[in-house]
Amino acid sequence: MTLVIDRPLRWVCYGFSVVVIGYGLGLGRLAGRYDFLNSYPFLTADGFDWYYEGLVLSERILGHCTPPLWVLRDPVFVVVCALDAALRANGLVVITAQTFAFFLTGAVLIQAARFYAAGFAFAAAIVTIMLLQPLNYVRLFVLADPLAVAFLTISSYAMLHYLRTPSLATLTVSGVFGLLGGMTQTYGAIPFLIGTAVCGVANARSSNRKSGFLGATVALVAFAACLATFKVAWRTAISHELEPTTFGFLNVSFGMARFYAHVWSLVYIPLLPLGVSALCSWFWTGRRFAREVLFLGITCIAFAVLSFFYQFGEARFTFIYQPIVLMLLIALASPDTQAAAPRLRRQWDLPSAASVCSAVCVAMSLAVAPLTYYGEPRIVRPRSSLAVQLWFTRPVDRFGLDSLGSPGNYGNARLVDAGPYAMLRPYPTQTLSSYLALRRAQQERLTGPASGGVNQSGGLVACAE
Repeated sequence: MTLVIDRPLRWVCYGFSVVVIGYGLGLGRLAGRYDFLNSYPFLTADGFDWYYEGLVLSERILGHCTPPLWVLRDPVFVVVCALDAALRANGLVVITAQTFAFFLTGAVLIQAARFYAAGFAFAAAIVTIMLLQPLNYVRLFVLADPLAVAFLTISSYAMLHYLRTPSLATLTVSGVFGLLGGMTQTYGAIPFLIGTAVCGVANARSSNRKSGFLGATVALVAFAACLATFKVAWRTAISHELEPTTFGFLNVSFGMARFYAHVWSLVYIPLLPLGVSALCSWFWTGRRFAREVLFLGITCIAFAVLSFFYQFGEARFTFIYQPIVLMLLIALASPDTQAAAPRLRRQWDLPSAASVCSAVCVAMSLAVAPLTYYGEPRIVRPRSSLAVQLWFTRPVDRFGLDSLGSPGNYGNARLVDAGPYAMLRPYPTQTLSSYLALRRAQQERLTGPASGGVNQSGGLVACAE
């Protein structure tokens, strides 16, 4: 599996890198002066909880007492938040990780365009779509999803190499990143599971059916065992009261039909010129239904079905598999999805479709403002669009620390600016009170008892272990 970018595609990679660096710098300015959760504007109840769990993990590693977590989340992003808290980086470690995940996802898509000889114009269009698609609003929030998406994208790309030319190295790379994705968010393991299943079925029909099918089965079982073992070890090591129910909102119901009719129309209608052109090119040239296309297609369908029957209205569930959709379009546009060295082809059709798709995507990004974390994206005036609002977004003073004038004055800190993302219900209310209580305890260790005292309702009274 090579990681070399051809000269024409390097310009696409350079442009993408510049935009991603600008994205990281733009988020960095929102971290504020005193406290990341106090200043960063794009937070939901989940974001508070992710960072709070990282703070708790950091405190436990340093040997301090903390209460049991109410809800235990998957470890990878919690560790990222713990590193940020331990280094007192004020969110810069989290923002760097999110920025790097954005870069990795785009770089893998560019490499996939090279792998399938999709051409400069096609690769540029794919990168443009990735950068401008309104679903990218998810990348602004403190969530594990951008990191999980990067891992599952790398795992999927390595699986494409394995399906093309089976080797233990590429299968191992796919499995390792699948494990990292599954330990970040459970859905990150899905592409590897589907890829090994597709490989097993394909091998069962080949001449070396016994060894091929057995190898895929062993890989699938070993991967599932490792993922389960790591999750059990994590749950055993960290005291907690509850665990998020994986796919707990799944229900065979058409209650989300209207929601996804709206979301998917905004997401996929701009891809129609590109998708139709790639499909027609694929069928007209009489290509076989390659393993790679089958793997990517089944993965997209699996994610779409799961999100459709997941009875919770978040466009985020469509965001998580967008790189797989784009890789599928790249594979369909390949001159030969089976050839090790794809043949040259006329380039006039796909670049034209890609240009139309890019133009539509740019126009859509100026007219859609999905800044409501929950619910449907909505059509607005351009001056209220996502890009314009981001330009004018500034740090907030959620706990009143800026007005107190001291980075450690948590004794009098309180929630003074919930913002549109805090969603004050019992769960986030407990998370916020526990976070402030933990910060007050840190302040007491450094400077003595804080004015206003420690909020005992936060639970920082004794070690829970």
